[in-house]
Amino acid sequence: MIGLILGLGTRWMVMNKLIDTLRVRSHLWRSCFVKWCGGVFGIWGVVVSFISPDDLGLNNTCLKIMALLVLLFLSCVGSAAHAALKRNREFWSCGSSSLQACYGDLFSFADDFEGGHCCCVIPVNTTFDTVVDKPGSCVHPLVSPFSLHGLWLSKMEERGLSVAEIDRRIDDALADVDPASVKAVPSGFRGKTNEYPVGTVVPFTVGNITYLLTALSQFDSRNVAHSDRENLLLALNGMIEFHDGNGQGCNLVIPLMGTGLSRMGLDHKGSFNLITSFLTLHRDKLTGHTTVVVYSGDVDKLSIWD
Repeated sequence: MIGLILGLGTRWMVMNKLIDTLRVRSHLWRSCFVKWCGGVFGIWGVVVSFISPDDLGLNNTCLKIMALLVLLFLSCVGSAAHAALKRNREFWSCGSSSLQACYGDLFSFADDFEGGHCCCVIPVNTTFDTVVDKPGSCVHPLVSPFSLHGLWLSKMEERGLSVAEIDRRIDDALADVDPASVKAVPSGFRGKTNEYPVGTVVPFTVGNITYLLTALSQFDSRNVAHSDRENLLLALNGMIEFHDGNGQGCNLVIPLMGTGLSRMGLDHKGSFNLITSFLTLHRDKLTGHTTVVVYSGDVDKLSIWD
Protein backbone atom coordinates (compact mmCIF):
# COMPACT_ATOMS: atom_id res chain seq x y z
CA MET A 1 0.00 0.00 0.00
CA ILE A 2 2.81 2.40 0.93
CA GLY A 3 4.57 1.61 -2.35
CA LEU A 4 1.36 2.31 -4.27
CA ILE A 5 0.91 5.66 -2.50
CA LEU A 6 4.54 6.65 -3.16
CA GLY A 7 4.17 5.62 -6.79
CA LEU A 8 1.01 7.69 -7.20
CA GLY A 9 2.69 10.63 -5.45
CA THR A 10 5.68 10.47 -7.79
CA ARG A 11 3.43 10.31 -10.84
CA TRP A 12 1.43 13.25 -9.53
CA MET A 13 4.60 15.33 -9.06
CA VAL A 14 5.80 14.47 -12.58
CA MET A 15 2.39 15.39 -13.99
CA ASN A 16 2.34 18.70 -12.11
CA LYS A 17 5.85 19.50 -13.36
CA LEU A 18 4.78 18.74 -16.94
CA ILE A 19 1.68 20.93 -16.54
CA ASP A 20 3.81 23.80 -15.13
CA THR A 21 6.25 23.42 -18.02
CA LEU A 22 3.46 23.54 -20.59
CA ARG A 23 1.87 26.51 -18.82
CA VAL A 24 5.11 28.50 -19.09
CA ARG A 25 5.51 27.39 -22.69
CA SER A 26 1.86 27.89 -23.69
CA HIS A 27 2.79 30.14 -26.60
CA LEU A 28 5.27 27.56 -27.87
CA TRP A 29 2.73 24.76 -27.37
CA ARG A 30 0.12 26.60 -29.45
CA SER A 31 2.64 27.10 -32.23
CA CYS A 32 3.69 23.44 -32.09
CA PHE A 33 0.05 22.31 -32.03
CA VAL A 34 -0.67 24.16 -35.27
CA LYS A 35 2.36 22.56 -36.92
CA TRP A 36 1.55 19.08 -35.62
CA CYS A 37 -2.08 19.39 -36.77
CA GLY A 38 -0.84 20.43 -40.18
CA GLY A 39 1.51 17.45 -40.34
CA VAL A 40 -0.85 14.83 -38.92
CA PHE A 41 -3.87 15.88 -40.95
CA GLY A 42 -1.66 16.33 -44.01
CA ILE A 43 -0.52 12.71 -43.73
CA TRP A 44 -4.14 11.65 -43.21
CA GLY A 45 -5.15 13.55 -46.32
CA VAL A 46 -2.52 11.72 -48.37
CA VAL A 47 -3.68 8.35 -46.98
CA VAL A 48 -7.38 8.89 -47.77
CA SER A 49 -6.52 10.14 -51.25
CA PHE A 50 -5.37 6.57 -52.03
CA ILE A 51 -7.51 4.54 -49.63
CA SER A 52 -11.12 5.40 -48.92
CA PRO A 53 -12.29 5.64 -45.26
CA ASP A 54 -14.69 2.74 -45.94
CA ASP A 55 -11.75 0.51 -46.89
CA LEU A 56 -10.16 1.43 -43.55
CA GLY A 57 -13.28 0.30 -41.71
CA LEU A 58 -14.57 3.83 -41.13
CA ASN A 59 -17.93 3.12 -42.65
CA ASN A 60 -20.13 5.25 -40.41
CA THR A 61 -20.18 8.79 -39.02
CA CYS A 62 -19.33 7.81 -35.45
CA LEU A 63 -16.15 5.99 -36.50
CA LYS A 64 -15.11 8.90 -38.71
CA ILE A 65 -15.56 11.34 -35.82
CA MET A 66 -13.53 9.02 -33.58
CA ALA A 67 -10.77 8.95 -36.21
CA LEU A 68 -10.67 12.77 -36.23
CA LEU A 69 -10.51 12.80 -32.41
CA VAL A 70 -7.61 10.33 -32.51
CA LEU A 71 -5.77 12.59 -34.96
CA LEU A 72 -6.38 15.58 -32.66
CA PHE A 73 -5.14 13.55 -29.69
CA LEU A 74 -1.95 12.60 -31.55
CA SER A 75 -1.44 16.27 -32.44
CA CYS A 76 -1.90 17.28 -28.77
CA VAL A 77 0.52 14.64 -27.48
CA GLY A 78 3.12 15.35 -30.14
CA SER A 79 2.99 19.12 -29.67
CA ALA A 80 3.08 18.79 -25.86
CA ALA A 81 6.18 16.57 -26.03
CA HIS A 82 7.78 18.94 -28.54
CA ALA A 83 7.12 21.98 -26.32
CA ALA A 84 8.30 20.22 -23.14
CA LEU A 85 11.57 18.97 -24.65
CA LYS A 86 12.58 22.07 -26.60
CA ARG A 87 15.38 23.84 -24.71
CA ASN A 88 16.06 27.04 -26.65
CA ARG A 89 14.03 29.72 -28.35
CA GLU A 90 15.73 31.01 -31.49
CA PHE A 91 14.99 34.59 -32.52
CA TRP A 92 17.03 34.64 -35.69
CA SER A 93 19.90 32.89 -37.42
CA CYS A 94 22.15 34.10 -40.22
CA GLY A 95 25.22 32.15 -41.29
CA SER A 96 27.43 31.55 -38.25
CA SER A 97 25.53 34.11 -36.13
CA SER A 98 22.31 33.66 -34.19
CA LEU A 99 20.34 34.93 -31.21
CA GLN A 100 18.62 32.51 -28.86
CA ALA A 101 17.33 32.34 -25.28
CA CYS A 102 17.17 29.56 -22.73
CA TYR A 103 16.70 28.84 -19.03
CA GLY A 104 19.64 27.86 -16.87
CA ASP A 105 22.37 29.01 -14.50
CA LEU A 106 24.64 31.59 -16.15
CA PHE A 107 27.89 30.24 -14.73
CA SER A 108 27.08 26.57 -15.31
CA PHE A 109 25.93 27.38 -18.84
CA ALA A 110 29.19 29.19 -19.62
CA ASP A 111 31.30 26.44 -18.01
CA ASP A 112 29.55 23.72 -20.01
CA PHE A 113 29.32 25.67 -23.27
CA GLU A 114 29.83 23.42 -26.26
CA GLY A 115 32.21 24.67 -28.88
CA GLY A 116 35.20 25.90 -26.90
CA HIS A 117 35.82 29.50 -25.84
CA CYS A 118 32.95 31.85 -25.00
CA CYS A 119 32.41 35.35 -23.60
CA CYS A 120 30.12 35.73 -20.59
CA VAL A 121 28.73 39.14 -19.59
CA ILE A 122 28.81 40.11 -15.89
CA PRO A 123 27.16 43.46 -14.97
CA VAL A 124 29.18 45.38 -12.37
CA ASN A 125 29.26 48.89 -10.92
CA THR A 126 31.10 51.77 -12.56
CA THR A 127 34.05 51.61 -10.16
CA PHE A 128 34.55 47.86 -10.62
CA ASP A 129 34.56 47.18 -6.88
CA THR A 130 35.78 43.78 -5.72
CA VAL A 131 34.84 43.67 -2.04
CA VAL A 132 31.83 41.46 -1.26
CA ASP A 133 30.05 42.31 1.99
CA LYS A 134 27.45 40.13 3.70
CA PRO A 135 24.23 41.82 4.84
CA GLY A 136 24.72 43.62 8.14
CA SER A 137 28.47 42.96 8.22
CA CYS A 138 29.36 46.68 8.09
CA VAL A 139 27.98 50.15 7.47
CA HIS A 140 27.28 50.83 3.79
CA PRO A 141 28.29 47.40 2.46
CA LEU A 142 29.76 47.23 -1.04
CA VAL A 143 29.04 44.38 -3.50
CA SER A 144 26.09 42.17 -2.55
CA PRO A 145 26.85 38.43 -2.44
CA PHE A 146 23.44 37.86 -4.08
CA SER A 147 24.16 39.92 -7.21
CA LEU A 148 25.79 38.48 -10.34
CA HIS A 149 28.72 40.78 -9.57
CA GLY A 150 29.10 39.25 -6.10
CA LEU A 151 28.51 35.70 -7.29
CA TRP A 152 31.23 36.14 -9.93
CA LEU A 153 33.71 37.47 -7.36
CA SER A 154 32.98 34.51 -5.08
CA LYS A 155 33.45 32.14 -8.00
CA MET A 156 36.83 33.70 -8.80
CA GLU A 157 37.96 33.30 -5.21
CA GLU A 158 36.89 29.66 -5.33
CA ARG A 159 39.14 29.35 -8.38
CA GLY A 160 42.05 30.50 -6.24
CA LEU A 161 42.20 34.15 -7.32
CA SER A 162 42.75 36.61 -4.48
CA VAL A 163 41.05 40.01 -4.35
CA ALA A 164 44.46 41.62 -4.91
CA GLU A 165 44.98 39.57 -8.10
CA ILE A 166 41.49 40.39 -9.36
CA ASP A 167 42.11 44.10 -8.68
CA ARG A 168 45.45 43.97 -10.47
CA ARG A 169 43.98 42.41 -13.59
CA ILE A 170 41.09 44.89 -13.65
CA ASP A 171 43.44 47.85 -13.15
CA ASP A 172 45.68 46.62 -15.98
CA ALA A 173 42.68 46.42 -18.31
CA LEU A 174 41.62 49.96 -17.35
CA ALA A 175 45.10 51.48 -17.64
CA ASP A 176 44.30 53.21 -20.94
CA VAL A 177 40.71 54.19 -20.02
CA ASP A 178 40.10 57.67 -18.60
CA PRO A 179 37.73 57.76 -15.60
CA ALA A 180 34.50 59.70 -16.08
CA SER A 181 34.90 61.12 -12.57
CA VAL A 182 36.68 60.58 -9.28
CA LYS A 183 34.66 60.13 -6.10
CA ALA A 184 35.32 62.25 -3.06
CA VAL A 185 36.61 60.13 -0.21
CA PRO A 186 34.59 60.67 2.99
CA SER A 187 35.63 59.28 6.35
CA GLY A 188 35.36 55.51 6.47
CA PHE A 189 35.07 55.14 2.68
CA ARG A 190 35.93 51.58 1.56
CA GLY A 191 35.28 51.43 -2.18
CA LYS A 192 37.22 52.45 -5.26
CA THR A 193 37.19 56.09 -6.29
CA ASN A 194 37.65 56.06 -10.09
CA GLU A 195 34.26 55.93 -11.80
CA TYR A 196 34.29 54.78 -15.44
CA PRO A 197 31.64 55.46 -18.10
CA VAL A 198 28.62 53.17 -18.19
CA GLY A 199 29.28 50.57 -20.88
CA THR A 200 33.01 50.26 -20.11
CA VAL A 201 34.05 46.62 -20.53
CA VAL A 202 36.90 44.82 -18.75
CA PRO A 203 37.78 41.38 -20.20
CA PHE A 204 38.76 38.83 -17.56
CA THR A 205 39.83 35.45 -18.94
CA VAL A 206 39.75 32.32 -16.81
CA GLY A 207 40.22 29.03 -18.63
CA ASN A 208 38.12 28.95 -21.79
CA ILE A 209 35.79 31.73 -20.61
CA THR A 210 36.35 35.46 -21.00
CA TYR A 211 34.10 37.29 -18.56
CA LEU A 212 33.11 40.71 -19.87
CA LEU A 213 32.79 42.85 -16.74
CA THR A 214 30.42 45.55 -17.98
CA ALA A 215 29.82 48.79 -16.05
CA LEU A 216 26.06 49.17 -15.54
CA SER A 217 25.12 50.59 -12.13
CA GLN A 218 26.46 53.48 -10.05
CA PHE A 219 26.95 53.37 -6.28
CA ASP A 220 25.81 56.41 -4.31
CA SER A 221 27.40 57.68 -1.08
CA ARG A 222 25.76 54.78 0.83
CA ASN A 223 26.95 52.24 -1.77
CA VAL A 224 23.38 51.73 -2.94
CA ALA A 225 23.31 50.80 -6.64
CA HIS A 226 21.30 52.87 -9.12
CA SER A 227 20.74 52.53 -12.85
CA ASP A 228 18.11 53.10 -15.54
CA ARG A 229 17.07 51.88 -18.98
CA GLU A 230 19.41 54.28 -20.74
CA ASN A 231 22.32 52.81 -18.78
CA LEU A 232 21.24 49.31 -19.77
CA LEU A 233 21.26 50.30 -23.44
CA LEU A 234 24.70 51.89 -23.01
CA ALA A 235 25.96 48.74 -21.31
CA LEU A 236 24.56 46.51 -24.06
CA ASN A 237 26.10 48.73 -26.73
CA GLY A 238 29.49 48.73 -25.00
CA MET A 239 29.38 44.97 -24.61
CA ILE A 240 28.53 44.16 -28.24
CA GLU A 241 31.01 46.77 -29.51
CA PHE A 242 33.74 45.13 -27.45
CA HIS A 243 32.75 41.63 -28.53
CA ASP A 244 32.53 42.68 -32.17
CA GLY A 245 36.07 44.05 -32.07
CA ASN A 246 37.72 41.53 -29.76
CA GLY A 247 35.55 38.41 -29.56
CA GLN A 248 36.92 36.75 -32.69
CA GLY A 249 33.46 35.35 -33.40
CA CYS A 250 33.29 33.30 -30.19
CA ASN A 251 29.92 32.63 -28.60
CA LEU A 252 28.42 35.25 -26.30
CA VAL A 253 26.39 34.55 -23.14
CA ILE A 254 24.26 37.33 -21.62
CA PRO A 255 22.18 37.31 -18.40
CA LEU A 256 19.03 39.29 -17.71
CA MET A 257 20.07 42.69 -16.34
CA GLY A 258 18.23 45.42 -14.48
CA THR A 259 15.77 43.19 -12.61
CA GLY A 260 17.49 43.07 -9.24
CA LEU A 261 19.75 45.20 -7.09
CA SER A 262 20.52 47.83 -9.76
CA ARG A 263 17.08 49.36 -8.96
CA MET A 264 16.35 49.91 -12.62
CA GLY A 265 12.69 49.15 -12.10
CA LEU A 266 12.45 46.56 -14.87
CA ASP A 267 10.54 43.34 -14.41
CA HIS A 268 11.86 40.14 -15.96
CA LYS A 269 9.71 40.42 -19.08
CA GLY A 270 10.67 44.07 -19.61
CA SER A 271 14.38 43.29 -19.29
CA PHE A 272 14.12 40.27 -21.57
CA ASN A 273 12.23 42.18 -24.27
CA LEU A 274 14.59 45.16 -24.08
CA ILE A 275 17.73 43.02 -24.35
CA THR A 276 16.49 40.76 -27.17
CA SER A 277 15.06 43.73 -29.12
CA PHE A 278 18.34 45.64 -28.82
CA LEU A 279 20.38 42.63 -29.91
CA THR A 280 18.06 42.03 -32.86
CA LEU A 281 18.26 45.70 -33.89
CA HIS A 282 22.07 45.53 -33.82
CA ARG A 283 22.41 42.05 -35.26
CA ASP A 284 24.99 43.32 -37.76
CA LYS A 285 27.44 43.67 -34.84
CA LEU A 286 26.85 40.19 -33.47
CA THR A 287 29.23 37.45 -34.53
CA GLY A 288 28.95 33.86 -33.34
CA HIS A 289 26.03 32.49 -31.36
CA THR A 290 24.55 34.82 -28.74
CA THR A 291 22.48 33.31 -25.90
CA VAL A 292 20.38 35.22 -23.37
CA VAL A 293 20.25 33.04 -20.24
CA VAL A 294 17.27 33.42 -17.91
CA TYR A 295 17.86 31.95 -14.44
CA SER A 296 15.90 28.70 -14.21
CA GLY A 297 14.54 29.75 -10.82
CA ASP A 298 12.73 32.64 -12.53
CA VAL A 299 10.70 30.41 -14.84
CA ASP A 300 7.50 31.49 -13.06
CA LYS A 301 8.36 35.17 -13.65
CA LEU A 302 9.09 34.99 -17.37
CA SER A 303 8.25 32.76 -20.29
CA ILE A 304 10.89 33.06 -23.00
CA TRP A 305 8.36 31.63 -25.47
CA ASP A 306 5.88 34.54 -25.36
